[in-house]
Amino acid sequence: MNTQFADVFRLAAWRLLVPIETVAALDCSTLTGLDWSVLAPDAQSEWIDRARASIARLTRMPHWKRLSCTA
Repeated sequence: MNTQFADVFRLAAWRLLVPIETVAALDCSTLTGLDWSVLAPDAQSEWIDRARASIARLTRMPHWKRLSCTA
């Protein structure tokens, strides 16, 4: 496994494990340079919706289905 793939894989796993608000805040500050706390609630909601959509795409990827635990 190459290093870049491992980094992307770890980031994707992190996005699935942390609260959605944390993912949205990191996305927002990384892409815009704005601090999460200064955003209006409706802008925060938009970022949360974007984060949910990206997480939904991640969970549909075949490699996550193979790795998921079944009880």
